[in-house]
Amino acid sequence: ISSTAWLWPTRTIRSQVLTLKERAYVEVARLSGMRGLEIILKELVPNLLPFIIASLVTTTASAILASIGLEALGLGPPDDPTLGMTIHRVIVYGGVIMGSWWWWLAPTILITMVFIALYLINLGTDEEIKIKELVSLIINLSGINNIEVNFDTSKPCGQPRRNCDNTKAMSK
Repeated sequence: ISSTAWLWPTRTIRSQVLTLKERAYVEVARLSGMRGLEIILKELVPNLLPFIIASLVTTTASAILASIGLEALGLGPPDDPTLGMTIHRVIVYGGVIMGSWWWWLAPTILITMVFIALYLINLGTDEEIKIKELVSLIINLSGINNIEVNFDTSKPCGQPRRNCDNTKAMSK
């Protein structure tokens, strides 16, 4: 499973690197005198981190599913207490046919919880990517340069720091 699991994430991350290295901020960093390793660590890696995490989560979920599926078919080590072998034993000993629903309920619930957790991690990183892309699109379309948008939720007006005055919001 692990011998082929690295192919898709490698291609995805490589395409992102090729896209990011053509961006203006990488050219500015290069012109400002940053060396190649500095550009990679300070400019590319922070922008690639959500893609790396999403690829890792997707690959992990696929590997778990493949491993459980192969073990459920009886292709795993017979003495190891894994989720797939537990499901295989339920199938072999007729737990479903005999009405012993509790034999397969625990491994199925555990597998479902693992995949929901991995999905939520993937969803969170996807939201992070979308938010960064939306903010950069708005800044590029507005033509504003050198702007730092930082939302402070502790202020009552819920606006960016540069637009929010605590005294005006509290007096209203």
